Amino acid sequence: FFFFQAEDGIRDFCLSRGLGDVYKRQAQISQISSEYTAVGWEPSAQILALGTSNGVIELWDSEKQKLMIAYRGHRDRIASLSWCNSSTFSSGSRDRQISTFDLRRPKNLFKWTEHKLEVCGLKWSPNEQMLASGGNDNKVMICLLYTSDAADDLLCVDLGGRRIIKK
Repeated sequence: FFFFQAEDGIRDFCLSRGLGDVYKRQAQISQISSEYTAVGWEPSAQILALGTSNGVIELWDSEKQKLMIAYRGHRDRIASLSWCNSSTFSSGSRDRQISTFDLRRPKNLFKWTEHKLEVCGLKWSPNEQMLASGGNDNKVMICLLYTSDAADDLLCVDLGGRRIIKK
């Protein structure tokens, strides 16, 4: 069982049929996943990300209706997924971690744990520079992604405690 925003819902009949096929295939791919607990469309709707109860994120090609890759970046169920752009997405988990992945790189870009309980909501800003997260600890965090010549960096602000966390 999972919650998702209307904008992450099924965009047209063809994709809804594809999503149905994903669920039909769940028994066939049980070695990869268990129950689906989160869902998120890549902005062009070419890729559907599905989070599972065992911490795996599956990326499905919506046209070919095939599993592209499975990321094993969490230790517990995936509770939230949010796409930044066509190559970058973030996941939140019951393990309290937020991971950000780039499809062009083999490993995740960032991984951090600032929430004390499950990360149940994520949303990238339209300018692709900020990630808002909500947790079952009743905290909202805003993470600012900025780049420099040296390296990518991350700055998180705890809105409740009004503190700044630099990664």
